[in-house]
Amino acid sequence: MLKKVRNSNARENKELWFNNKELTISLTGKDSHKAIIDSSQGSFSIGVKGRTNGHIDAWVNENDVINWDAFNEFYTPYCYYECKDRYPFGDWPRFLIYYGNDTGFINWSIKRVIEDFYWFPTKNMDLDLTEANIYRLHIGIQDNKMKLTLGKNIYWLQLEGNLYNYKIKKCLKVTRLQFSPAYDEKVNSYILPEFKELKTATAVEINLSPLNQPFDCKSLLQFPNLKELYLIGHVINVEILKDFKNLEKIGIWDSPNLKGMPNLNTWKNLKEFIAINIDELAGRKFKEEIKILKKEREFKFVSISKLRDPLWFETNYGIPFSEWESKNEKKATSAYKICLKNIKKATTEEEIKNSLINFIEKINRLDNIETIERDDIYTAISIIMKNSPLKIETKKWESWFEQVREF
Repeated sequence: MLKKVRNSNARENKELWFNNKELTISLTGKDSHKAIIDSSQGSFSIGVKGRTNGHIDAWVNENDVINWDAFNEFYTPYCYYECKDRYPFGDWPRFLIYYGNDTGFINWSIKRVIEDFYWFPTKNMDLDLTEANIYRLHIGIQDNKMKLTLGKNIYWLQLEGNLYNYKIKKCLKVTRLQFSPAYDEKVNSYILPEFKELKTATAVEINLSPLNQPFDCKSLLQFPNLKELYLIGHVINVEILKDFKNLEKIGIWDSPNLKGMPNLNTWKNLKEFIAINIDELAGRKFKEEIKILKKEREFKFVSISKLRDPLWFETNYGIPFSEWESKNEKKATSAYKICLKNIKKATTEEEIKNSLINFIEKINRLDNIETIERDDIYTAISIIMKNSPLKIETKKWESWFEQVREF
């Protein structure tokens, strides 16, 4: 419970914004924005209408100049009462999410450390972050290009989107890296670009969907000093992980196939191992190996759980109905899973057609299908047909879809 404050000074009350729900902040002009903030909220998001989805605290135009100093007077409750003197420029929000092209946050971070900064610009950039003080910097781009000079006070670098549009000109320190490649239907497997300036990294995380093209682990060999490796999603060529002799921590999530994974005794320094939502054959193997290894050495942490068969990944990931109204979402998801299951075991084109038509007819019976939801239905059918044991031309199944749909 927050302490009561007796001082009625206006600035004092402003600093204690967390006692109220509405925050007034001068982002693009005096008192330009008001936001409803929960007292426990540690983040602040700045979005661009038409380009940003989800909850946003403040809306701006993508090329607006942002007054980052507007945050200097805001404190978390703990810091305000316990250590305010050490933070003359405030300490709230603890992390920021920003869609836009203003780069003033770099100079702002020199005097006021940013714990986490998630940035999604749309312009080509060539940035010098030598003096920037950002613990975790996350950047997401797609068509635009990004050149970065990184200083010693950026500890964790996360790159998202089209990774081939990034160029690291210089890096003084970064020790932790996270890569989240955008889906690319033109490639059979994803190969990481070569980042020579980042080769000294000691921790890398790869984050992809288990249903998209797999990540080729061979492209990790550019980071020979790894002590921590975290793999999320579909991966191939995992046998090369044996070359990372100094691994101490390994984490694997949402991986439908780990064929060729080295035995865990390959890594003599391994102290932490996590494997969740992975293929069941690999999971059983891991459990047996850990049982033996625990007799030889002490582990800090081990968790191997939620072992899955291949069908589980196909029916529980990538379903495009998660943002629908709950009633329609449940019915659409159920129909999707039934259709996918039937088509996977179909032996004739007629069986495939009947299963698909049955799915579309169930969707027809749902109430108030929105325009954007029509795209989701098409996406769902595309995923279903990719799993068909028989090759059906796209034009043919699209014609079935058009003939039956009523939305």
